[in-house]
Amino acid sequence: MKRSLSAVFLTLLALIAFGCQPAAKPEPSTPSAPAPAAASEKHSDDDGHAHGHSHDVGPQGGILAVLGQHQFHAEAIADEKTGAVKVFVYDGTNQAVKIDAKELTINLMVDDKPAKYTLLVDHDGSDGKPAVFAITDAHLAEHLCDGWKGDAKVSIDIAGAPCVGNFAQPKHKHEH
Repeated sequence: MKRSLSAVFLTLLALIAFGCQPAAKPEPSTPSAPAPAAASEKHSDDDGHAHGHSHDVGPQGGILAVLGQHQFHAEAIADEKTGAVKVFVYDGTNQAVKIDAKELTINLMVDDKPAKYTLLVDHDGSDGKPAVFAITDAHLAEHLCDGWKGDAKVSIDIAGAPCVGNFAQPKHKHEH
């Protein structure tokens, strides 16, 4: 029992100590990263810790990105009709967290060209509800609903550290 508690304590200490790490910049000729795990798939991180939660679908049914080393999650919800896009930021267990950042960015390919979208803070999460970042952009909403080529990187500074992740492709595509 004492060894188990020690292992849990050391794991928590390591997670706190490492925080969000800057993402490595890929070389221009580097191929895209492999697709994220399926919604119900369990996997192990490098530390051997098994996860049974989804990395594709967020608490509100949107697409999910893991930020940093599982410290945070970002969930995107888009409305193709209005062009409204909201990104909710949670801690690593999908619980509300206060975020001091004033903006969040999403980078993806649109018509074979890189596109950067800046979402501004709509709610900072100080009242126990998730932090929310928002933008109205029909192209971004369409891509987040129907899919995109390559990665859809989300970036935000949390507690002074850059956190980067990739949104999972939507499970279904809408007919136009």
